[in-house]
Amino acid sequence: VVSFGGDGVEPNNDATVEYALDVVDDISRMNAITSIAAINIASPAVMTSIGDGLAEGQNQLDKRGLPDHEHIMILLSDGMENEPSYWNNVKNDIKSKGTVVHTIALGTGQFNELLETIADETKGEYYYVDAAVAAAAAPSSTMAITPLNAVPSTPESMPVEVRLADTFREVEEQIGGKERLWSYYGTMPVGTNDIFELLIDEGQVVEAVVSVSWANPADELDLTLQAPDGSLIDPGTPGIQFFRYDTHKVYHIPNMDRGRWLINIESVAGADADFVATVSAKVIAGAKMQTWIHS
Repeated sequence: VVSFGGDGVEPNNDATVEYALDVVDDISRMNAITSIAAINIASPAVMTSIGDGLAEGQNQLDKRGLPDHEHIMILLSDGMENEPSYWNNVKNDIKSKGTVVHTIALGTGQFNELLETIADETKGEYYYVDAAVAAAAAPSSTMAITPLNAVPSTPESMPVEVRLADTFREVEEQIGGKERLWSYYGTMPVGTNDIFELLIDEGQVVEAVVSVSWANPADELDLTLQAPDGSLIDPGTPGIQFFRYDTHKVYHIPNMDRGRWLINIESVAGADADFVATVSAKVIAGAKMQTWIHS
């Protein structure tokens, strides 16, 4: 985790290693999240040195990255670089080492061109998240029937925290070679739940990630699943990895068997919660999915 904020003084390195590159396990995940939460931007007018940030990220990959793994960085910025080092100062080193940079533009869109260029030149993907909360759009849903409790919505009408969480999930899917099998944006009234059905007809679905993310840390959503054989999947299920943080809960499931899966989402604390729920996985031999909601 590298932050980068210019201080108006040059030449110097404006990047800070908040958490050094590490092998992914439960401890390192929590340490990285804690480090991100502790990043303090003293002023919204702070200068931006994208080059320093990327150079420090590349330095971490050079020193601590595994040589037999693909080297990837995710750059989150509004795209306005206004203090050295700039992208043009560091791009030759990054490109020569084959590092892929996926970029997420978070802002109003006026400085997105640079982030598109960085992704294009490093064979990464570019994503855009409008920092403003858009006006409420007409609800829409890909479900076969109307939800009982969760009010369906569109990504554009969700808070920026929900849309940004979904964008990071898209980046994860891109990196891991996974497909988005299902997603649902909505608002869950506190004290209610909905059960979503996911039918896997054929093929093999492996390395699945089932997640729910919401906007406000004061709210809480619970997420449980039922496998086609009727067995309950909860945080204590052997062979299943479960991660929970202030605004999301995630299951990593090695293999999703054919049949009907039930995904139960319940609002258990706080107020009505804006959320996005997703299922992504590697799909082998053309698995087919159908989804709907029932009581």
